[in-house]
Amino acid sequence: MTGRLLLVIALLLGGFWGTASAQEKPPVRLRLSSLSVRNRSCAPIAVQVKLEYNDPKILEGDLELYLYDALDIVSPEDMLASMKYEGIVLSGSDYIFHTILPPVPTSTLQNLAVQAWFRTKDGNRIPLSSSLKDISPPKPHDLLMISPLERATTICSCRASTTAGQSSANREFLEKSLSLENYNPAFRAEGTVETVAGGRSPQLMGRHIQYYPVDWASRDLPSNPLMLCAFDMVLFSDGGLGALSAEQLDAVLAWVQAGGSACFVADSPLKGYHLNMIQTVFQGPQSNQQFVLDDSGRLMVLTGEQPQARFQHFGLGRMVLLRAEEDWSKTLPPETMGLLNGFLWKVRMDSPIHSGQKWSSPGIEDLLTSKGVPWEKNDAGNYNIKNHYNGRQYFAEAFNLTPEQLRETYTLETQLAPLTESLVSTASVGLMPEDVEMVPTWVIALILAAYVTVIGPVDYVVLGWFRLRKFTWIAFPVVTAAFTAFTIWIAHVYMGSTETGGSIEIVDVVEDGKAIRQTRLEMLFYGSRTTHKSSHRNEISVAVADVMSPADYLRGNYRMDNPVRASGTPKLGFVGRFPDNYTISQTVQQWSPQMMRTTAILPEGVQVPQLDWNDATLVSTAGGRVRLSQTIMKLGTGSGEAAAFSVPSVRAWVLHKEKLYDLSRNPEQSMPGVQPAVMTNSYMYSDPYSSGMYGMNMKDALLHCFLDSTVATKRNSFMSIVSQVSPEGSAQLEDLPFLDSTDPRQWALVIVVPEQNVYRVYRKLYIVEPQGDGEMSDE
Repeated sequence: MTGRLLLVIALLLGGFWGTASAQEKPPVRLRLSSLSVRNRSCAPIAVQVKLEYNDPKILEGDLELYLYDALDIVSPEDMLASMKYEGIVLSGSDYIFHTILPPVPTSTLQNLAVQAWFRTKDGNRIPLSSSLKDISPPKPHDLLMISPLERATTICSCRASTTAGQSSANREFLEKSLSLENYNPAFRAEGTVETVAGGRSPQLMGRHIQYYPVDWASRDLPSNPLMLCAFDMVLFSDGGLGALSAEQLDAVLAWVQAGGSACFVADSPLKGYHLNMIQTVFQGPQSNQQFVLDDSGRLMVLTGEQPQARFQHFGLGRMVLLRAEEDWSKTLPPETMGLLNGFLWKVRMDSPIHSGQKWSSPGIEDLLTSKGVPWEKNDAGNYNIKNHYNGRQYFAEAFNLTPEQLRETYTLETQLAPLTESLVSTASVGLMPEDVEMVPTWVIALILAAYVTVIGPVDYVVLGWFRLRKFTWIAFPVVTAAFTAFTIWIAHVYMGSTETGGSIEIVDVVEDGKAIRQTRLEMLFYGSRTTHKSSHRNEISVAVADVMSPADYLRGNYRMDNPVRASGTPKLGFVGRFPDNYTISQTVQQWSPQMMRTTAILPEGVQVPQLDWNDATLVSTAGGRVRLSQTIMKLGTGSGEAAAFSVPSVRAWVLHKEKLYDLSRNPEQSMPGVQPAVMTNSYMYSDPYSSGMYGMNMKDALLHCFLDSTVATKRNSFMSIVSQVSPEGSAQLEDLPFLDSTDPRQWALVIVVPEQNVYRVYRKLYIVEPQGDGEMSDE
């Protein structure tokens, strides 16, 4: 009996050690963590990568990450992208770096599962599991994501200290106060959002702004401005400004010029390059302020006023310099915080936020009109709805609806979730190769009729004539194969192309004609299944696919138990160091158009038209616009591809408030401003409440969208609160608009130069201060 017991124990121990051996602890372990509680909407994901390695032997290899839109990896269809970081050398210590993951579209699961491996130089794959209990295959690392039905904002709060958790009361006050959610009418005093029993109802989805401050040491701030696209704003306090290196400061300035926002607190000793930045940005040639450093390196103002905050437009972005004080909670009143938030968040100038008030919700009738709902008010004070189709949505007839019923039926509350610019849908059609067309219906019908005729009467009569009907079983597959081959050949004739599609290059220009940001949309269309590869340096490149909007969710296309995923999202393979230097590999299916968006800050090798970009009178005065029109028209040659356009080869406009000046036709006379538009059936339709531009051809539709993507025209959305968002590089193109049509100081110049298969768009924002009589130029 004792022998049997010992045998059982031995077997159990053997099984245990066998299992332990099979699950041997790998020599490398990965710690992957997001740098914020949730990511910013439509933006790259800031993460920290930590590879733990304690062996003194040098280990070289590549880090492989596979990104899945899932809670648990159950299907390869859930994979969004793969990334390979090459040339990693581990030598007996932890390998830590901050990076960003591309802005991939995720579903309402709000989770990104990342499966990781370390591939050594000799080809061995070391699983990097998030749990030592599940090593092979490695258990994925979970990153919490924001739902596409919600709006999330992040602020990068930088400090001098390298110890996390150390924060002054002033810094905590700023982090809490620099939030747009403080001005949300649905935001309660105790800091919660209206909810209903059982959670947030569909009517409340997307009605608030989630806000996440990210605590960083200035030492860890990247020197590549594209890395800052993970944030809406950067804040430097608790000595954060003084701890910045010159290279890091240049990256921040480039990102701000490209449309970002930065708040600097001069509360610590500074160096010469910090002072040079402050003098360049905030002092100005006409300012009576003179900034210097005292013997300890502290910022001083020798002459002029010393306000609490100095506000400055810088390129497309905004910068604020705050004076160091002991307790901002006592010295920064709500009115000043309203100005601070309104400026840094690029809030529309007509918003009550600038005076410290909550933003105003539109009335029920304004909401109905903005939604395109045909309504009339009856004698009882309620509303009747007429039968109507606006090119996108059908409205059934209804009577005597109360305002509460209208809000619930038509989801009229402001929806703050990200929306996609109309340029995406227009470009997806307008950039297709011109020699590609669908097979006409009459051709398909003719082939079908011929096929039926051949396999029916012809087969019966001909084989019967020769007394060979027994060969029908051979004739039928032969005829079918012949017609199939003929149909494929016809499809190649119509849909085949020697080109892969066109592209759009939008270049944003700042002072001295410097190209600060480039956005490129490129169509990929192939006549056969192809693996497309492209190299990128200091660029964010993502696939542009249809993205679900909150309106789709609220119309019933979404259920809580049925997660919504982005449709048609291609799987991209990133090899290299994203976004510094990498290659993208993707499979493009036959006749399946695919569009890519690439974003660059301080793009290399970009040429801009030879204009006096610093002269604001060229856009703000009638005489200046005439001179500018004459200069711009010389850019066009009127030959080649441009000659085929129904408009002059070069088009140019000036946008200001609700006015539009066409420099190509009549630069002195203004027209109504840009109206929001949508794409339907390969034509551009304006919303029913706009001036109406129906049946517009595709080339004119693209020109319209270039204007539409310059000024924020979306009503009842986040872009009805702000006029601009910081650079993000996502597929929605939400960061393209920059003009505030409610600010009389802002003017925008848009130049479109069509070339063969390429639209080159040049844009510049001008800030024109009031003249002596208080008026804005010639307006």
